Amino acid sequence: MKNAFLFIIFVLVNSLLCSAQAKLTYAPTIDVSYEPDWSSDEGGFWYKVNKLEKDVKSSPYLIRDEALNKYVSNMVCKIAKEYCSSIRVYIIDNPHFNASMYPNGMMHVWTGLLLRVENESQLAAILGHEIAHFLRTHQIEQWRQAQSSAMASIIIDVGIAAVTGVYGIATLANSGSGAAFSRKHEKEADIMGAELMHLAGYDPLEASRLWGNILEERKSDKSKESRSAFYASHPASEQRNEYLKAHALKLPKIDSTLSEKSNLKTLISEHYERLMQNHVDLQEYGQTQVLLERHKKLGYPLSLIHYFYGEILRKRGEGEDIKEAIGHYKTAMTYSGYPHSTHKHLAYLYLKMKDNSTAKAHFEKYLELAPNAKDKAMVAYYIKTLG
Repeated sequence: MKNAFLFIIFVLVNSLLCSAQAKLTYAPTIDVSYEPDWSSDEGGFWYKVNKLEKDVKSSPYLIRDEALNKYVSNMVCKIAKEYCSSIRVYIIDNPHFNASMYPNGMMHVWTGLLLRVENESQLAAILGHEIAHFLRTHQIEQWRQAQSSAMASIIIDVGIAAVTGVYGIATLANSGSGAAFSRKHEKEADIMGAELMHLAGYDPLEASRLWGNILEERKSDKSKESRSAFYASHPASEQRNEYLKAHALKLPKIDSTLSEKSNLKTLISEHYERLMQNHVDLQEYGQTQVLLERHKKLGYPLSLIHYFYGEILRKRGEGEDIKEAIGHYKTAMTYSGYPHSTHKHLAYLYLKMKDNSTAKAHFEKYLELAPNAKDKAMVAYYIKTLG
């Protein structure tokens, strides 16, 4: 009787899962082991993308952290299920918020995206979105629609940053018809992605929360929503936030403790200083402040939070920025793990304020902590001239 009861439970659960799968708004249009006719236009596109993937594998901008790559790849498998073996993930050191999917199964996840997800479910929302593009063969449709326009180069060029480190190549040209075509696909991928992440056990409401955060960030610099190809070809953040939330509320509620128990933040923390420095170098000061406030709530190291506040204020250099930058650098030094360059930056700021003795002390401390610094000769010269 007990075995029979367990069997009935198993059948019911299996039935529910199959039923849930059948409720996907958009069904996959690609087979698990699909390959194109290599003599067709699609085959030509695949050939170009395969060549790009070879270059990506040797790119200096590829994040090779085994633990982080395994973590993200495992998430992709959880969401893509039987299509797992067809997808290969590459994490690219690029400070912009982006991810992209290619018809041969290559997926790029940019580090600017990792800096913005608050939990595993939010990352699952983006991965689900990109997997949906793959399952629906959107790349091929867009390629065929775009071949006679400037949009054709964008589809390939968005991957070039993974190899060259040049940001924004894909923002050069974007026809209105191409953008509209892409927005249709983007919304379809959003809906299917939300359903795929839901079936994998992730809370689909986190997709709308992520876009709510992006909306908050973008409001600090309104020009970004209008001039970026990513935002021109995708639905506006506000619109996206609304329809994702509405769709998520139609799905059965998911226990959100899954994303709370993950160690995603721990893995990102290993690279946090370098990734945030790259982001600060974009000089998007308003957005960076919003991002830092969010990171403070998430528990990233306060030594680095205050250091990067100092960085954006120092680089902007308006009004009271210099004094405030000094304050943040000093606060950073009250915590363990602050960057050695804090002293160097303080030294230069004190030089601007004609406080030579304090500047010299910080230059000396910098070389004490970083005796093999690349700028050692320059700093030593300053120390000598300051007596």
